[in-house]
Amino acid sequence: MHFKKATIEDVAIIHKLMMDAFAEYANVKVPSTALLEKEDDIRKSFLHHKEEAIIAYDADKPVGMLRFKINNQALSFHRVSIDPKVQGRGIGKQLLNYLEYHSYQNGI
Repeated sequence: MHFKKATIEDVAIIHKLMMDAFAEYANVKVPSTALLEKEDDIRKSFLHHKEEAIIAYDADKPVGMLRFKINNQALSFHRVSIDPKVQGRGIGKQLLNYLEYHSYQNGI
């Protein structure tokens, strides 16, 4: 497992992981708003709202991601998305640990 800080070129990967991970919530009483987001919405969040993301890879295959924002030395994250085929293997926890490490390395 390795992790990569996403770039604007990774928006399609981020979007696909999110759609796959949140698909199970499409038919619940109050569906997740994640399912309404388009690639362009994510791109705008990166460009205009200083949002970032980390992608987890198993070999060369993206298997998870989380989006985050650093604002005035405060860190927030959302849309933790793990490919349903590999859920339950601790990838979300590893992503959060990496985010914590990344933040610490950048003085947050």
